[in-house]
Amino acid sequence: MITIGAAVSVIWGTTMPSAEQRARNKADPQLPPRLLDDACGRQIGLLGESPTHGFGVSMRLKAELVRTVVERCHVDAVFFESGIYDFLKIEADLGSGRPVSPATLMSAVGLLWNNADVAPLTSFLADRANHGHLVLGGLDDQIGRGTYAQRSMAADLVRPLEGDSRTECLATLRTHTEWQYTADAPYSVNDRSRILDCLDRIRSRLPRSDTTDLAMTDSVARWLARDFPVDAGAAIDAQQFSARDASMFHNFQFLTARLSARSKVVVWTATVHSARDLSRVPGREGSRSLGSLIAREYGNHLFSLGMSAYSGTFARTGQPPAKLPDPPAASLEANALARAQEDLRYLAQHDLSALGAVPSRLMGTAFVAAPWDRVFDGVVVIREERPPSLFASGATPK
Repeated sequence: MITIGAAVSVIWGTTMPSAEQRARNKADPQLPPRLLDDACGRQIGLLGESPTHGFGVSMRLKAELVRTVVERCHVDAVFFESGIYDFLKIEADLGSGRPVSPATLMSAVGLLWNNADVAPLTSFLADRANHGHLVLGGLDDQIGRGTYAQRSMAADLVRPLEGDSRTECLATLRTHTEWQYTADAPYSVNDRSRILDCLDRIRSRLPRSDTTDLAMTDSVARWLARDFPVDAGAAIDAQQFSARDASMFHNFQFLTARLSARSKVVVWTATVHSARDLSRVPGREGSRSLGSLIAREYGNHLFSLGMSAYSGTFARTGQPPAKLPDPPAASLEANALARAQEDLRYLAQHDLSALGAVPSRLMGTAFVAAPWDRVFDGVVVIREERPPSLFASGATPK
């Protein structure tokens, strides 16, 4: 069991904000003091958001939360639910004296969070990493579009091979990472076997000290292992979800093993992955989340945060917005904000426990009833959501 540092106490004023201040807060939400206390007081923080990845106010609040805990609470590692590959390349570049740009980091973070709400955070994180004050990492084994992993990783991985073996494996890997399959020649089990054979050849030529390329090849292999599932029954979604989260946990352990014993880590992810336990959530009973695996290993050193919204609209970046369904009167969201004046409210675990099993859209947009105190250590409810903010022309990170 790792050792956790003492909680960091943050003292804030208790006066009610003015109407003008509340208007500003809606555009730039303020962090509740109890949330900061809870997040600062644990060694590992899993920061969830709607699995739709379409809640822009939540993303903006999370970005501010990550920045604040890094600045005030001695957090020295930030991991994302993004491909491990680009982050390992960033780490290698930093080790060779090549700084990471905000644009490179934004690409590594991925398209789901490539928006104006998250961009200021990536600029901040890139600066901290460039000065040696922060470790950055990715947990996912999936390869995202427009990333180093899709464009260039194959050429780097095959370098230990020689001659025809290198040429063959480079073409095999690129066919998959760049998805060059066609209707006449679709991706098949045989294609996967050829890729896995190439990965085995690469691993056989790598020294055990080359942990970066070994981690990359192992992650690709775990990603491919979920293709062509034999069981096509109702449980397949849970099996696929659990296998992906087990792979993310494997990468989490790999990354944290290289940190100091007293390091503090925050993870940017979705609520379905940050959840401590999904066994009592209808429709998720058979799923084992990243949060449940970390909770089993690290116990109360973990802080798991969920985020939801009372009303508003949502959309993934660049997609048309849709209205959130109205919350039932007995829902967690209505209990949090229906009779309150705040633009957001933080429910600590004892607040969740007092509510009991109530409906919530923490797992998406549909409402399901669950004992949320068993699922999260705290939940933020936003009064009015909106889709992520698009970049102004020419304003993307450089």
